[in-house]
Amino acid sequence: MLPLVKAVIFDLDGTLIDTIHDLADSVNEVLKARNFPQHTIESYKYRVGDGIRILLERALPETLLFDEDDMDQITRDFNLYYQTHWKNHTKPYPGITNMLLSLQKHKIPLAILSNKPQHFTDLCANYFFPEDIFHLVFGARETYPKKPDPFSALLIAEELKVSPHEVIYVGDTSIDMNTAINAGMYPVGVSWGFRSQKELIDAGAQIILNFPEELLLMILKQE
Repeated sequence: MLPLVKAVIFDLDGTLIDTIHDLADSVNEVLKARNFPQHTIESYKYRVGDGIRILLERALPETLLFDEDDMDQITRDFNLYYQTHWKNHTKPYPGITNMLLSLQKHKIPLAILSNKPQHFTDLCANYFFPEDIFHLVFGARETYPKKPDPFSALLIAEELKVSPHEVIYVGDTSIDMNTAINAGMYPVGVSWGFRSQKELIDAGAQIILNFPEELLLMILKQE
């Protein structure tokens, strides 16, 4: 049963904005520079979600071994390229901005929780969305565990002064659904993101949204 919603936390990539083309191009650029095989944009939908370093590990040739120093350099090369190419193709999904503005109008606190590095999470949130629409923007930070660990989700709830069970967590992967469940929040999946509806349902999604405005309608029914 849908709880009384007092806040909404959103995943970023694949939920609010379509980043897959720029992420794929940036990883492929790193691979190309090392004469490694590159991958299709579509295939990257199943490599993203756990942070940049794991994304890179999943894209590198499985037959080769890379030590920590190798991975540090590969990650630096990715960050350097992505820093100037993160918005070549990236854009919000249709209807997302209007949905966020409507929720803001109804005084529903909004936050972002992403496994994308904090720097890039801030860049995307500030560039693609109106100023101050999000109360909190949490990307991956070295001192915090990544999703699906509930630490950051619970910290957001605490800072927003709401109980976890009063929070909807919206995302497009099983990682997001597991984060919501681990934090005691209400898991809502989106069909327009990077993963299948089956993955979301199997991971515990209570509702699958096909259009952003469905979230707004779902919340407003409680008023």
